[in-house]
Amino acid sequence: MNPSLRRLKNNVLTLIAGLFTLISLIPLLAVLLYVGKQGVRFVLSEIAVVPPNCGV
Repeated sequence: MNPSLRRLKNNVLTLIAGLFTLISLIPLLAVLLYVGKQGVRFVLSEIAVVPPNCGV
C-alpha cells in the first residue's frame, strides 16, 4: 500500500471514529441538558419557596 493511500485510510478511520464518538455523545449531552434544566428549575423553586418561610 502506498503512503498516500495509507494516510487517506487513516484519515477516513479517524473521521468514522469521530462520528461514532459524536453519535454516542449526543444522548449523553441531551440527558445532561435535561437534568441540568430540571436541576435549575428545582433549585429555583426551592429558593422561591424558602424566603417566605424565613420571613415568618
